[in-house]
Amino acid sequence: MHERETIVHQLAIQVEKISGKLELLLVREKMKDDSLYGTLTDRQRELHILETERDRLQYELWRLIAELVKQTTVTLEQTQIVNTLSFQINKLELCLEDAISRIPIEEEEEEEEEEAPRPMGDVKFIRIGEGHYSFGSKKIHVRKRNGKLVIRVGGGYMMVQEFLRLYTIQELEKLRNENAV
Repeated sequence: MHERETIVHQLAIQVEKISGKLELLLVREKMKDDSLYGTLTDRQRELHILETERDRLQYELWRLIAELVKQTTVTLEQTQIVNTLSFQINKLELCLEDAISRIPIEEEEEEEEEEAPRPMGDVKFIRIGEGHYSFGSKKIHVRKRNGKLVIRVGGGYMMVQEFLRLYTIQELEKLRNENAV
């Protein structure tokens, strides 16, 4: 019987060792579970933060798209206005070119001074001689080149329309200043 008690005693010691190891393994697994649960909770928190940021960015993107559509609409309206004004300018330039083409340039006449049509306001083209005119306070030389009316400016020539755009306002100011005195 002693032998039996020894065997039982040895088995009890082994069962205790195994129980201790199992408890240790259970504690470790519980710690892993707790760690994994903590990690899972952290990941869920991070996911919530990322989803919130995604929603904010989507809202901002839609806001920017709406602003872009609004700006595009304004730009299209401005383009239409510019096109309309450009068409009107071209139409006026054709009328101006037609009126200017009727001004005698190379022909001599008996009158020393002849008034040509006024391009704007009170500034007049006054014929001084063959191809020479006064325009307000400026003395200019006018001629046709390649069928177009040009005015000598500096060392080159300028189209009449461009000349009028640049110098009419200056000449009107000079006339107003002279009239004010």
